Amino acid sequence: MTTEDTKRKNLIKSEVIALFNTSKETLRHYENVGILKPEIHDKNYRYYGIEDMKRLRQIFLFRDLGISIEQMKALFEGTTKKVPYDDYYLEENYFGDPYPGLEAFFKAYSPKGKVLDLGCGQGRDSLFLAGLGYEVVGVDHSKVGIE
Repeated sequence: MTTEDTKRKNLIKSEVIALFNTSKETLRHYENVGILKPEIHDKNYRYYGIEDMKRLRQIFLFRDLGISIEQMKALFEGTTKKVPYDDYYLEENYFGDPYPGLEAFFKAYSPKGKVLDLGCGQGRDSLFLAGLGYEVVGVDHSKVGIE
């Protein structure tokens, strides 16, 4: 297999731009701030592999959620600071009844499906929904809350 064959397993910048409906300036900005690191080959051509695609998808999701570049860097590097909720969860059990509006809605909702509980904390809503037969994934920044 030649070097050209290996390179073509990856996407070039124009293909990434079309796939993600973005601009070359956006890609270059993410590269300049250090959160996107494509392979750079002859003539400064950039090649984006599957890990770059995953990272770019994360970047766009985080951007849509209002997460800053600095926060993204910390998340990608694993250097995020301790979340204040960790202290709360260590001091007191905030586990209780599920949120009343959520409870009423999901008891009446059919069919049962998948639910993503962002900011699930100690999981009171996630556990309630799982008990109703939903497939639930709970995500929270606080490791203490999840535990």
